[in-house]
Amino acid sequence: MKKTNDEQLMIAYLLGQVAEEEQARLEERLFADDEFYEQLQALKAELADDYAHGELSTHDRETFASRFLTTSQGREQLAFARVMASALPEIRAEEATTLAPIEITTEERSWRQSLLASLRAPALQFALAAAALLFALGGFWLFSEMRKLRSQLEQARAEQIELRRQQQEREQQTAEQRARNEELSARLRDEQAERERLQKVLEQSRPLNASIPAFILSPALIRGSNEPEKLIVPRFARRIRLQLDLGGDDRYENFRVEVRTARGNLIWSQDTGTVRATPLGKAVSLLLPASLLRNGEYELTLKGIASRSKLEDIGYYYCNVIGR
Repeated sequence: MKKTNDEQLMIAYLLGQVAEEEQARLEERLFADDEFYEQLQALKAELADDYAHGELSTHDRETFASRFLTTSQGREQLAFARVMASALPEIRAEEATTLAPIEITTEERSWRQSLLASLRAPALQFALAAAALLFALGGFWLFSEMRKLRSQLEQARAEQIELRRQQQEREQQTAEQRARNEELSARLRDEQAERERLQKVLEQSRPLNASIPAFILSPALIRGSNEPEKLIVPRFARRIRLQLDLGGDDRYENFRVEVRTARGNLIWSQDTGTVRATPLGKAVSLLLPASLLRNGEYELTLKGIASRSKLEDIGYYYCNVIGR
């Protein structure tokens, strides 16, 4: 029987005589088309029969032997084909004769005649049919397992691709976050540098004579006898110069000045020996940190140091700081 184009192509595939692209296309079709797979198995059995009958060319016989006779399954299939090939002429000859069957004794049976009689037995025919069915079922099971394995492989590849995509997204997000952090850090550095620059410009623009404001305080004989002296202290001032009028008392060379809040809390104390002559008399001069004084009333106590362990009160000075 003349082979169709598909059958010729499948035979060439079985003998390894097709290009790689065509081989890949046929294998994909084998996975997808069960009928095509069964047809290929039938052609493979026919090739085994042709090999057993010697109907293949020398090149095809060598190719068939190298591809299919290296496994036990292939050799068993070929042995079965050879037995069938040798028994088939006798079966056909006996079917053609009209003679009554000759009774054959056990002693006269040859191995081939015994096989011929066995092949005609219903039990053996049923066994051969069952074996063919098992062979077909085994091929179908193998094909199903191959399709299942291929599906699992494709699923594993899809999962691997998804994991790689997620990893790339995480790496991209990490890189973007790192870039944003670096940008924010650069902005903070620039703003800090700008504030420092503006602070320097502001300090340089302040009048030199206004950097340390000076005030003169006179002693009060009784607390609350007159209004506290108002001290307008600029916010940018770092120190304050105070002159405490001695009121004509020049018995001491060294003094101690104590500064208290309106509630009597001591916030600053310092010993000094700086005495200046003013148009109104002598005065004790001192510098206070401006940060000590907030808006509010303060009491300054001037004490003369008579000895290391003896202090004498000279006067009290009251002021009201504003502008802070």
